[in-house]
Amino acid sequence: MMVKHLDSIRLTAEEMPVTARLSSGRPIFSPTSPSKPECIAGCCDRWWLENKPGKNVAIRYWIFESPEDAETSATNGRKFLSARMIYIGGQWESIYREVTANENYGDKTWRADNNILFVKNNVVVQVSEPARQVDLEIIQSIARRIETKIANIL
Repeated sequence: MMVKHLDSIRLTAEEMPVTARLSSGRPIFSPTSPSKPECIAGCCDRWWLENKPGKNVAIRYWIFESPEDAETSATNGRKFLSARMIYIGGQWESIYREVTANENYGDKTWRADNNILFVKNNVVVQVSEPARQVDLEIIQSIARRIETKIANIL
Protein backbone atom coordinates (compact mmCIF):
# COMPACT_ATOMS: atom_id res chain seq x y z
CA MET A 1 0.00 0.00 0.00
CA MET A 2 1.12 3.57 -0.71
CA VAL A 3 0.06 7.11 0.19
CA LYS A 4 -2.03 8.60 -2.62
CA HIS A 5 -3.33 11.93 -1.30
CA LEU A 6 -1.52 14.83 0.38
CA ASP A 7 -4.50 15.70 2.57
CA SER A 8 -4.19 12.36 4.32
CA ILE A 9 -0.71 13.20 5.69
CA ARG A 10 -0.71 16.99 6.09
CA LEU A 11 -0.79 18.13 9.70
CA THR A 12 -3.62 20.27 11.03
CA ALA A 13 -3.34 22.95 13.72
CA GLU A 14 -4.75 20.49 16.26
CA GLU A 15 -2.03 17.95 15.43
CA MET A 16 0.88 20.38 15.84
CA PRO A 17 2.92 19.91 19.07
CA VAL A 18 2.58 23.63 19.98
CA THR A 19 0.08 26.38 19.24
CA ALA A 20 0.29 26.96 15.50
CA ARG A 21 -1.40 28.93 12.74
CA LEU A 22 -1.21 27.93 9.09
CA SER A 23 -0.07 31.02 7.20
CA SER A 24 0.02 29.49 3.71
CA GLY A 25 -0.12 26.29 1.74
CA ARG A 26 0.83 25.93 -1.91
CA PRO A 27 1.64 23.24 -4.46
CA ILE A 28 5.32 22.59 -5.19
CA PHE A 29 7.39 20.58 -7.66
CA SER A 30 9.66 17.62 -6.90
CA PRO A 31 13.03 18.37 -5.22
CA THR A 32 14.74 17.19 -8.44
CA SER A 33 12.38 18.95 -10.87
CA PRO A 34 12.58 19.21 -13.85
CA SER A 35 14.69 16.03 -13.77
CA LYS A 36 13.07 12.70 -13.02
CA PRO A 37 11.59 11.39 -10.83
CA GLU A 38 8.70 13.83 -10.80
CA CYS A 39 6.32 13.77 -7.85
CA ILE A 40 2.63 12.95 -8.22
CA ALA A 41 1.81 15.79 -5.81
CA GLY A 42 3.76 18.26 -3.68
CA CYS A 43 2.78 20.86 -1.11
CA CYS A 44 4.49 23.38 1.17
CA ASP A 45 2.71 24.45 4.35
CA ARG A 46 4.08 27.40 6.32
CA TRP A 47 3.19 27.61 10.01
CA TRP A 48 3.63 30.35 12.62
CA LEU A 49 4.35 28.79 16.02
CA GLU A 50 3.33 30.09 19.44
CA ASN A 51 2.29 33.47 17.94
CA LYS A 52 5.92 34.66 18.08
CA PRO A 53 7.81 36.50 15.34
CA GLY A 54 10.55 34.43 13.76
CA LYS A 55 9.10 31.14 15.00
CA ASN A 56 7.95 29.63 11.75
CA VAL A 57 8.22 26.21 10.16
CA ALA A 58 7.88 25.07 6.56
CA ILE A 59 6.67 21.53 5.98
CA ARG A 60 7.11 20.17 2.47
CA TYR A 61 5.41 16.95 1.39
CA TRP A 62 5.95 15.06 -1.86
CA ILE A 63 4.21 11.87 -3.03
CA PHE A 64 5.88 9.66 -5.65
CA GLU A 65 4.87 6.67 -7.79
CA SER A 66 7.12 4.31 -5.80
CA PRO A 67 9.36 4.13 -2.73
CA GLU A 68 12.37 3.95 -5.07
CA ASP A 69 11.37 7.21 -6.79
CA ALA A 70 10.89 8.88 -3.39
CA GLU A 71 14.35 7.83 -2.16
CA THR A 72 16.01 8.81 -5.45
CA SER A 73 14.39 12.24 -5.36
CA ALA A 74 15.34 12.86 -1.73
CA THR A 75 18.91 11.61 -2.19
CA ASN A 76 19.53 13.60 -5.37
CA GLY A 77 17.36 16.59 -4.49
CA ARG A 78 18.65 17.34 -0.99
CA LYS A 79 21.38 19.58 -2.44
CA PHE A 80 18.62 21.76 -3.96
CA LEU A 81 16.62 22.09 -0.72
CA SER A 82 19.14 24.46 0.86
CA ALA A 83 21.40 27.12 -0.57
CA ARG A 84 24.04 26.12 1.97
CA MET A 85 26.69 23.53 1.10
CA ILE A 86 29.69 22.07 2.94
CA TYR A 87 33.10 21.13 1.56
CA ILE A 88 33.93 17.46 2.18
CA GLY A 89 36.71 15.44 0.62
CA GLY A 90 37.48 18.01 -2.05
CA GLN A 91 33.91 18.59 -3.20
CA TRP A 92 30.82 20.54 -2.24
CA GLU A 93 28.10 18.45 -0.59
CA SER A 94 24.58 19.07 0.68
CA ILE A 95 24.33 20.23 4.28
CA TYR A 96 21.76 17.45 4.73
CA ARG A 97 23.75 14.57 6.24
CA GLU A 98 22.39 11.06 6.80
CA VAL A 99 21.56 10.43 10.47
CA THR A 100 22.21 7.50 12.78
CA ALA A 101 19.60 4.81 13.35
CA ASN A 102 18.31 6.32 16.62
CA GLU A 103 17.49 9.63 14.87
CA ASN A 104 15.77 7.94 11.93
CA TYR A 105 12.28 8.79 10.71
CA GLY A 106 10.82 6.44 8.15
CA ASP A 107 13.10 4.55 5.79
CA LYS A 108 15.91 7.09 5.39
CA THR A 109 16.62 10.41 7.12
CA TRP A 110 18.93 13.38 6.66
CA ARG A 111 19.40 16.35 8.95
CA ALA A 112 20.89 19.83 8.63
CA ASP A 113 20.91 21.82 11.87
CA ASN A 114 17.24 21.85 12.97
CA ASN A 115 15.95 20.74 9.56
CA ILE A 116 14.84 17.17 8.88
CA LEU A 117 14.35 15.45 5.53
CA PHE A 118 13.00 11.91 5.45
CA VAL A 119 11.57 9.24 3.17
CA LYS A 120 8.84 6.84 4.25
CA ASN A 121 7.59 4.51 1.55
CA ASN A 122 6.55 6.69 -1.42
CA VAL A 123 6.58 9.99 0.53
CA VAL A 124 9.34 12.56 1.08
CA VAL A 125 8.93 15.11 3.89
CA GLN A 126 11.04 18.11 4.82
CA VAL A 127 10.47 19.95 8.10
CA SER A 128 12.54 23.14 8.13
CA GLU A 129 12.81 26.36 10.06
CA PRO A 130 14.74 29.21 8.48
CA ALA A 131 15.29 31.48 11.48
CA ARG A 132 16.87 28.94 13.85
CA GLN A 133 14.43 29.95 16.56
CA VAL A 134 12.47 26.70 16.81
CA ASP A 135 13.86 24.06 19.13
CA LEU A 136 15.01 20.79 17.58
CA GLU A 137 12.61 18.89 19.85
CA ILE A 138 9.63 20.66 18.23
CA ILE A 139 10.95 19.92 14.72
CA GLN A 140 11.46 16.27 15.71
CA SER A 141 7.96 16.08 17.16
CA ILE A 142 6.47 17.46 13.95
CA ALA A 143 8.45 14.96 11.85
CA ARG A 144 7.41 12.07 14.13
CA ARG A 145 3.72 13.06 13.90
CA ILE A 146 3.89 13.10 10.10
CA GLU A 147 5.70 9.77 10.08
CA THR A 148 2.93 8.31 12.28
CA LYS A 149 0.22 9.60 9.91
CA ILE A 150 2.01 7.97 6.98
CA ALA A 151 2.46 4.69 8.90
CA ASN A 152 -1.26 4.64 9.76
CA ILE A 153 -2.11 4.75 6.05
CA LEU A 154 0.34 2.04 5.13
